[in-house]
Amino acid sequence: MFAKFSRFWIENPIITWIFILIALLGGTISWLIIPKQFNPDISAPTYSIVMTAPGYSAKQIYDYVTKPTENILSDMEDLDHVYSTTKRDYGALTVSFKAGTDTEKAVTRLTNKIMTQINTKPSWVNEPIIRSVDSNDIPIYTFAITPKWATMSGE
Repeated sequence: MFAKFSRFWIENPIITWIFILIALLGGTISWLIIPKQFNPDISAPTYSIVMTAPGYSAKQIYDYVTKPTENILSDMEDLDHVYSTTKRDYGALTVSFKAGTDTEKAVTRLTNKIMTQINTKPSWVNEPIIRSVDSNDIPIYTFAITPKWATMSGE
């Protein structure tokens, strides 16, 4: 069966070239007509919560601020994930909701959850700062130029 199919295209070069040109022309026209968006606007609300506690160690902040906040936020509706970073003097959480979640509802629920925790947080922790994270602000690629002597092996 494939032999007859191949033989047809080999024995009829004009039809073969016409078919190839039609396919190329159709593909080019389609490519020009179809709208393209290299970074599609997908609504997946993401927020950053920063809580500062000047003078306190990362362990203290993790035990008394970051971990309890993670636990409180973990049962939120439409929550995708919660990441946290704790360093000396501050703790930061990144809260992401599932794609398609209404941004206004997400920030309202997040703010309400954080504000209900404010009464239970230690007095040495400053009021949390909640900021929206826009996916267009995150770099796609990052690189660093370092001198040759700054290698990991120490050579």
